[in-house]
Amino acid sequence: MKYLTIKIFIFIWIFNSLVFLQNNIHINGRDYIKQNNKWFIKDLNSDELLPLNELSMTVKLKERVPRQALEALNMVNNITILRENELGYIDLKLPQGAIFHQRLNAYLSSGLFESVEMNSFGGTNSTPNDPFFSSQYHWFNINGWPHINAPFAWDTETGATNPVTVAVLDLGVDSLNIDLNLSSVKWDFYNNDPEPQPIANDHHGTGVAGVIGAKTNNGLMVSGISGGWGNNNLGSKIMAIRVGSGEFIDGERVDDAIIFAANNGAKVINMSFWIDETRAIKDAIEYAYNQKGCLLVAAAGNQINQTNLRFPAKHPKVHSVGGITKSWLYYNNRGTDLDVVAPNENIVTTANGTFGIGQFSGTSFSSPQVAGVGALLYSRKPDILHMDIRKVINQTAIYTPQMESDPTKFGNGLLQANRAIFALSQGNGIIPDYPTQLTISNQNPVTLRWKTVQPTLENVSISHYNIYRSKAPNQYNFTKVDEVPHNGNLTFTSWVEPSYLLGTIYYRVTSVDANGRESITSNEVSYTNIEQKILSDYSPGIAYDYALYQNYPNPFNPITTISYSIKEDGIVKLVVYDVLGQEQKTLVNEFQNAGTYKINFNSENLSSGVYLYQLISGSYSKTLKMIIAK
Repeated sequence: MKYLTIKIFIFIWIFNSLVFLQNNIHINGRDYIKQNNKWFIKDLNSDELLPLNELSMTVKLKERVPRQALEALNMVNNITILRENELGYIDLKLPQGAIFHQRLNAYLSSGLFESVEMNSFGGTNSTPNDPFFSSQYHWFNINGWPHINAPFAWDTETGATNPVTVAVLDLGVDSLNIDLNLSSVKWDFYNNDPEPQPIANDHHGTGVAGVIGAKTNNGLMVSGISGGWGNNNLGSKIMAIRVGSGEFIDGERVDDAIIFAANNGAKVINMSFWIDETRAIKDAIEYAYNQKGCLLVAAAGNQINQTNLRFPAKHPKVHSVGGITKSWLYYNNRGTDLDVVAPNENIVTTANGTFGIGQFSGTSFSSPQVAGVGALLYSRKPDILHMDIRKVINQTAIYTPQMESDPTKFGNGLLQANRAIFALSQGNGIIPDYPTQLTISNQNPVTLRWKTVQPTLENVSISHYNIYRSKAPNQYNFTKVDEVPHNGNLTFTSWVEPSYLLGTIYYRVTSVDANGRESITSNEVSYTNIEQKILSDYSPGIAYDYALYQNYPNPFNPITTISYSIKEDGIVKLVVYDVLGQEQKTLVNEFQNAGTYKINFNSENLSSGVYLYQLISGSYSKTLKMIIAK
């Protein structure tokens, strides 16, 4: 009997272990968990479970993998292509009844893909409340509640000077609401049609749109922060983009929606939702930020006990917004990467219907306040960068005596629209004056020159200047590359570029005061230095031979010239490898006519050492060594 009991116990243990393994799967760094006969994916930064879309997978082919390979794999697995975006991400539909992890493993193990991810359903960050409330306290001081001082900002800018388009990625925006200034550019990615109308009870997107751009001073309904002033001076246009329905945001649509907004002229993209962190969405954010210059804003989330922001708010290139209640308490996911907070409780704004008005709570309705102030700043100074707007909003936010001094709860403080607008003016006393008259000499070496900032009575003394640089195609992805000490005795200050850079290079300069406060960026200058690939010798009827010549100079830093000749017309590849055989850069991969060629190779992103360069054309292949000495 004793042994029988032990055997039963072992059997039960093995059975439970098998059930656990069947319901808990770890694939490619992600945890998939089955509960109540439904699959979930575990959030990357918390224990939260997001509902898995078991029929949706997103992939990206490796470079030079032919499309036919994907089509063949899809045919074997009965998988169809839904859509593809310009970044190369392809949404796939799995067949009904498919076991998702079998298909996921098959695609991961195929070796064809740079990225393979399952998609999930996210949600919005709102808590709908009573349908109507007559006062918009979040704009101005009522009963001592938190507010962003919108009327004082409207004295200077209403969003009507140079109106911009703000994309609202949400559950749809009701086009029947007459208090909204809607753009004709719109799309419903959820239903794949041009009318992003929400379902009857999905007021969320319409409410978010109203916080940003409800027409102000038009005698109707509510005011938006960047809604202009009257019907003859309209402010921001709302680009309605639907990415979900009911309780869920559809993860497979979000990346395409971000790209659509960026490509169609949106300067600001508001995302009042949370979703699983996927590479496709992260790359779409990078594209919108780096190549299109979009200001991306997102709600931090409503989980006050969580110490990580929700995605996409936690992305470093997204302006993250938390909430503050009428009692001056924080209401958001906490984190050191939180930017600012804005009122989140009982926010009165537009709702579905011709004259729809609703009252909402949650960080979903804090985020559009920041997006709307961003639109005000763009309207006031059209050449301002997204990084400047984030900097201005963060540096002009305030802590009041009612607020706990905790940046993980309140970030840089409470959003202040009036201070943000005022900070754009020279001599504002809040942040330093920005450098002016920036010029560039594109002689070798490249030299920047700007007028030295002289502190006004309101300014603390200037400490130094920050040099920012970007490179096409990522023109808007400025990174700090150097500092220049301030010398008030100079009329002009200059800086010499220490690197020899190929391509189109952009520069801007900021000033920093003794308290560490930074100005917005100066005017922009640029130059172009083309990587030259020259056909140095080609004459019809001349017999050429295959050859790869030693680079010159060698050793070099950072530029060297590689010459080669091609015997017959055909595909030519010239690739640089490290000594371990890992590819570092492809210099040539194209059809070329017979002849002699030379190409300049820039090694600025490589460290010192021995490298190999290999020429392949037809059956010819040759490899030589070169040395980078930095």
